[in-house]
Amino acid sequence: MKKVITIISIAAIAIVMVFSCAKENTTDKPTAKHELTAYEVHINKTLKDFKQKMEFIRANPLLKSGESVPADSAVWLLEATINFSHAFPNEFYSEFETDSLTLTVNQNEDGTVSLDELTARYDEMKEEVAEVYHNSAYEEKGLSAVDLEISGETANEIIVSILTNVGSKTTPPDPPVGSGPFLEEDDWWYGEEYGYCYDHTVFGDASIMLYDEAVNLVPDPNGNYGFINLFMFSIEGGDPYFQRDQTPDNYLDYWLYYSVEGDPQIPFDEEEMLCVEWQEMNSYYVYLKNLMFNILPNDYLPEELNKYGYSIESFNDLDWKKYDPQPPYTTFTKYLHKATFTYGIKINIGEGEEGPQEL
Repeated sequence: MKKVITIISIAAIAIVMVFSCAKENTTDKPTAKHELTAYEVHINKTLKDFKQKMEFIRANPLLKSGESVPADSAVWLLEATINFSHAFPNEFYSEFETDSLTLTVNQNEDGTVSLDELTARYDEMKEEVAEVYHNSAYEEKGLSAVDLEISGETANEIIVSILTNVGSKTTPPDPPVGSGPFLEEDDWWYGEEYGYCYDHTVFGDASIMLYDEAVNLVPDPNGNYGFINLFMFSIEGGDPYFQRDQTPDNYLDYWLYYSVEGDPQIPFDEEEMLCVEWQEMNSYYVYLKNLMFNILPNDYLPEELNKYGYSIESFNDLDWKKYDPQPPYTTFTKYLHKATFTYGIKINIGEGEEGPQEL
């Protein structure tokens, strides 16, 4: 016979929580170090209840729950649950590997997803993410984040794109001395793995060295938290949104490195422009901190992408790019850095609650 699960109706999870209520009311902040906000309590309870329902369904495979959730809530539950259960965002990582997966979720005629189907797809997703994780070449590793997005939909199915972020664990870095970690003679070529400005036989470049110093600014090793609504994105030097000098002269004009060759209004000397001297390296290090903790969460994400209340989960990569002239898109040669981040809404985990477990 059919038995209906009645713990709570996950269909009644307000999408407010998932999409529109990311911005917390300032009166909802915790008053004590370990006290959760009402919003955090709600998230913790929602995920705990969902995991209990999945356990019941697994233990009773011949029974049908009779409960369904909207498609967007289904994807939210999949992402939030695997991250709270198996991701470690507060570890120190030296670099990340990002892999992509695809998950197909069956829909009911009304566009909802049954909890039975959702449980089966969660188990399938977890198995595939675990395979990616264990196949990583890193010796000491951790799952940093799993990002899910609906990439397609038919009358019968939802196509979900999955990005996994596996990090190589490292020891906590020493704090930088003075204005930044770079010292005299730390003059690096902007990119191309071209080494020092004065010794191109050395492996490395400005993008690699800046990333190595800035990647571990992110985690709180004493934190007990997870992330919901994860979002991976990239930004580039030269984007007008990140311009800091309104009279560009190829010197610290953007929050990320950028220089242009061929614009008659802007002077360009290859040795001078493409060599990032140690003082400039420290400046770009400070700029990265400002980007990660101030400009991106407080300005760029809400103003450009309507995402409020987000915090950085990981600094995934800092790469170099060279764009040659390709009329009509660009008439100049552009040299720049491209940064990739994962942001989400940070949710503290209640004391006594089960923390994440290794896959």
